[in-house]
Parts: sequence; C-alpha cells; structure tokens
Amino acid sequence: QWWGRLNEIEFMSRLYDLDSLPSHDERYSTCRDDITQHCVANCDWDASWPLGDERFGLSTSDADLLRFLAETLHPEVRSDPDDVSLLVGAYNRLLRPDGADIIQAGTISRRPVYGGGAAVPRNVQPSTLREAIGQAVRNNLTGEDRVIAFCDELGMPPLKEGSLASPSSSKAHYVIERLTDCTLSELEDFGRTVAEVHNWAELDELLIELEMAVSAGKGYAPKNLIFASDGPKPDLVLIDSLDNEIQIVNDDGSCLIYTRKISPGRGLSFRELVDWWKAEHTPEALTADRAARSLYNRLESGLNAPEREIMEAYRELLRTHGFVLPALIPQVYLHFDPKTIRQRLAFDGKMLERQRMDFLLLLPNNHRIVVELDGIEHYANTSGKASPKRYAEMVREDRRLKLTGYDVYRVGGFEFKTLSEGRESVRSFFEELLDRYGVSL
Repeated sequence: QWWGRLNEIEFMSRLYDLDSLPSHDERYSTCRDDITQHCVANCDWDASWPLGDERFGLSTSDADLLRFLAETLHPEVRSDPDDVSLLVGAYNRLLRPDGADIIQAGTISRRPVYGGGAAVPRNVQPSTLREAIGQAVRNNLTGEDRVIAFCDELGMPPLKEGSLASPSSSKAHYVIERLTDCTLSELEDFGRTVAEVHNWAELDELLIELEMAVSAGKGYAPKNLIFASDGPKPDLVLIDSLDNEIQIVNDDGSCLIYTRKISPGRGLSFRELVDWWKAEHTPEALTADRAARSLYNRLESGLNAPEREIMEAYRELLRTHGFVLPALIPQVYLHFDPKTIRQRLAFDGKMLERQRMDFLLLLPNNHRIVVELDGIEHYANTSGKASPKRYAEMVREDRRLKLTGYDVYRVGGFEFKTLSEGRESVRSFFEELLDRYGVSL
C-alpha cells in the first residue's frame, strides 16, 4: 500500500491541501470529500487512483511523481527499513531508464528521507558487464555449438591459448573467458548486440548505466573552484604545473578552495559542499546541520545586502527541499590574475574582465549556471549617467561566457528596492530555474 501505515487521506494531506482542491462529484465540495466517500465509506476506487487524477499532476509532472514516490518511503509513512529498501530498488529499476532516481536526501532520527532527481550514473566495472553478457547467453541459448557459433558471429575474441573453458561445462564461463581482454567500450558494444536478441534484465540495467554515464560525462570536470572571497585576493602558487594543481599560500581565510573532485555529470550538491566543509573546516563532532549553518555564515560573510538576500532565498529552498539540491556558490573566480587591478593597469593598461562571478550553480549533466547581480555600475558611469560603453562590455563578456559553456542569468539590483520583495522574487526564479534544468523540487 502506497500510503503505508497511514490512510489515503492522511498520506495525501502530506502533499496536497485536499480542502482547497475541487470535488469531482457534484454531491461534494472538496477533494477530501471524494477520498472519504470512495476510500473510506465505499472503498470502490482502485489503489492506483492518484496516478490518473489530474488534480495531483502525477501523470503530467515528473517532479510531482518523484515527490509522491519519495513520500511513500518517509519514516512517518513506512517504518520497516527492509520494505523501504525493496521499494527504492523497485522504483529505480523503473525510473533510471528515463534518467530519474530516488535518492536519500537527508535523515530524520537516523532514518533516511528520500527525494527525487536526475539519476547519477553508477560505476560499471568490466567484470560485472562480462558476467551479465555471459548470463544472458547462458539463459537464452541451448547447445554447445549454438553458443560457439553465436560468439563467433558477434566477433568475440577466441579463447586464450591453454584455456579449458567450454560451453559444455559452463556456457556463461565460456563467454566470459572469450571477453577477458576486452575493454569496457568493446564490452558495451558486445552487450548491446546481445541485448538486442536475448533478454536479460541485469544486462539491460548495466547498459542503461553506461548510456547515462556517457551523457553525464560530456564536457569537462571543474578543476579549481575558488570561491567565497571576503578579503584580499588570495596568494596562489602552482604546486604541480603539469596537472594544474594550485595551493593557497599565506592563507588568511579570505577565500575557499573546494578540494574534492566534481563530476560534470552529477554537479555539486549542497550536501557535498557541507560534507567537505565539515571535514576540512569544522570540529569533527559537529553535526551536519550545524556544519551547514557554519558554512552559510562563511559564504555570506563577504556579500552585500542584496547578495545576502539571494543566498537567503536559496537557503529557504534548501530548508524546504533538502541538501540534495545543487549548491549556490558565491564569489567564484572565473579568471585569476595574480596582480591587482591597479598593478595590471599600470603594467599594460589592460585588465581581465569579470574576474569573479557573483554566483555559480554546478547542475547535473554539466550545466553551469552563472547568476549575476547588476547594480548601477553595470550600465552607468560614476555620475549615474547611462554608459553604452559599460553596457557593451557587459554583454560582450556574457557572450563569451555562453560560448564557453555557461548559462548566464541576471538579477537587477532594483528588484531589491525592498529586500523582502527581492528575496521572494529571487526564490521564485530559483524554483523555475531548477525545474527548467530538470532538478526536482
């Protein structure tokens, strides 16, 4: 039962305001009345009734469907951890071919709480793929000659000299032995050919993971994430110029460098950022929630009032939807010039444009989102008069950013004429932005 240890009304009330949704029966006023009549009084609705009810959007909205499924796993809905584990596996076997996943987003009283989002590809090992191909052949072909002929037809390498593998003793082992020296790419090609003619669920699941990994891996992984600058420009050195490894020297804490690898397919979630901050910058015994508050205080330390409102608007989303959301990273260095602007201008009269981005989001599938807060200095001179030159410089840099793989969104400083209105406007923007890029709320 999807409603677990609750009843249908109690469960649906966790997700929807049943009293504000209309009734489909002229005898009643609200959706709550409908459910009471058909699930309590008469019990004449099929258990799958929410899926086809347009009031809930489960057949038209990926985000709503994932939210519904995740709620069926909530500790207050389902108490048996074995049942939860079985359901997570069942859901994801159905969801992952469409690039979605149910993943843990947090905990309540040490029990997992789940959310839905873009699927993160799993690491498929060659040995696992060889085994699945062997099992697919074993379960679909009979007779030693047919197995040998099928492997030859696919162009599999012959057995190594001295191998005793034979389809008469083990068809699966025979196939695995022939594939021993194949690369993962070659194994994927063989696997897809086998899957076209022989059904085997485990092989299909592995091929889906490989397909997602190819899609998610497009683009390049971020190498140096330098952010949260609240003081002088950091003093950097290249400690390994071949691998472009940098290090801050004379570290006064004026900026942060994220030191862990970032997958271009997965992006960077706020939970990953908190885990890094907790490990690198806080006492070991600090809880995740306290570490998150500590991190946010640090991220906001160098921001002006409108920038802090942007951070707070996003923080509200994190409180509502969990740390599984992408991290909003402030004051990120796009370019890094070891000289100050004054030194650079004195040296050759030139300077790097837009050395820092106001905010950066690293979303799944290698989407890099830049959010810029525009004050009057972006389009006017020091006297407040409109400056076509400054505006042209800004849009030229926007074009360059977009051509190098960044999507740029601008927020006008005038939106923060009152800070509360600005925060609400930006929160709505972030909700629409995440939905636009397939990040479920």
